[in-house]
Amino acid sequence: RPPERPPPPLTSIFKRKGRKGYALKYRAPATHRLRMRQFTTKGEAERFEDRERLAVSAADGLEMDVRFDHHAERWLKATATAVKRGTMHGYEWAIRKYLVPAFGERYLRELTPKMIRDLLVTLRASLGR
Repeated sequence: RPPERPPPPLTSIFKRKGRKGYALKYRAPATHRLRMRQFTTKGEAERFEDRERLAVSAADGLEMDVRFDHHAERWLKATATAVKRGTMHGYEWAIRKYLVPAFGERYLRELTPKMIRDLLVTLRASLGR
């Protein structure tokens, strides 16, 4: 059995050739996509890196005894630094318009894949897709 490899680093801060400041390469907690941001100082990059690590640890510690609407609010706050402003508005709109009315009072442990599929079928039918 091959030895386990350590997981790849969540982030890396580096100075880019020919540019001022520092770049931070990180995996966005919400989308798991590789992202890169520019910062004027290394301290700014490190502070952002710390916030991203907190968001990841919050996502890893998913509590099942939490209502969907409360979890959705926490997820939106954790995701805000990982996506662009327009994307964030789209997430907020979809969650408030469709997901909270459907699942808001339920606890996460109560949600099933069938419930989610049923919601998708209903939404597709009502939106004409």
